[in-house]
Amino acid sequence: QSYKKSLQQRNAALKNRSKRDELLLWDNYLNRHGLALTEHRSRYLERLRSEFEVLFGHLCPAFADADITSRFSIGWPKNENLTDVLLANIEKDQQHGYTRYGAHACDWTLKINDADPAELLSRGQQKLFFLAISLGPAENYS
Repeated sequence: QSYKKSLQQRNAALKNRSKRDELLLWDNYLNRHGLALTEHRSRYLERLRSEFEVLFGHLCPAFADADITSRFSIGWPKNENLTDVLLANIEKDQQHGYTRYGAHACDWTLKINDADPAELLSRGQQKLFFLAISLGPAENYS
């Protein structure tokens, strides 16, 4: 919630062409909350992947021994500091009117034997794939 509010405030400041000091203030909040959110997401995705692997193996035995890998893109260049990325992109962000980098721009994928599930699985297997993704988090509550 704090990240979302900070992002909204920064985007409003970008649209209003606020002074750099105000943007730097919001950059600080985005960095702090964004790093915490990214760490939480990374841990969650790893748990989801391991639970998914077991569930999908039960639901679709043909892929019980498949290699399930995950890719997590954090939303900014991997080996760079988020604050530095935000600072370096202030002008472009002002042109666009929104913040282009940060935890809100994250993405993740699961691969089966290094292939896209949409290309590898039949439609029925794809349904089982998404069912396993949906049920994976439920394992934490049982």
